[in-house]
Amino acid sequence: MCDILPEISKFCMCLSLRLGMLIIAVLAIVTGAIGLSVMQQRSNVNLDLVKNATDVTAQNVIKKGSTLLTSVISFMMVLFMIAGISLLIGNLWDNDGAIQGFVGIMLLNLLLGFICVVTTALQCITQDQCLLSDFDWLSGAVILIAITGILFLWVYFTSIASSYLAGA
Repeated sequence: MCDILPEISKFCMCLSLRLGMLIIAVLAIVTGAIGLSVMQQRSNVNLDLVKNATDVTAQNVIKKGSTLLTSVISFMMVLFMIAGISLLIGNLWDNDGAIQGFVGIMLLNLLLGFICVVTTALQCITQDQCLLSDFDWLSGAVILIAITGILFLWVYFTSIASSYLAGA
């Protein structure tokens, strides 16, 4: 389906792709739910902050950057849950369209994720207040590297679904 993703024959080199997609669907739903609750608890983002963040000009983009970043990450967590439900439906009812929906949503989500990692790094370098300002520089760097690793793990998971579609 997607030519940029590698083809994989087995999930974790020992399980079938179909069973792997079932595991991935549950992981996506759990990742979205846990990530959304953590983002809400850590940032105290609410609808009023998001409404105020939509009025962004060149002068106040730095000031509202943290709220925008938090909103994008919260949106990504919702996309994780939607993608997980789509993959679960596609896997249980053998619906290729739902699996293609998962691949498309995850590619968008991964693009947003990598943009958020770069934006967070730049925000922490250029400002005193950022998403990781509660941590020292080494802990913040380790967190960003770990998040990047997790995003690459989701690239692998998306490749599993794409490989299943190519073989189906």
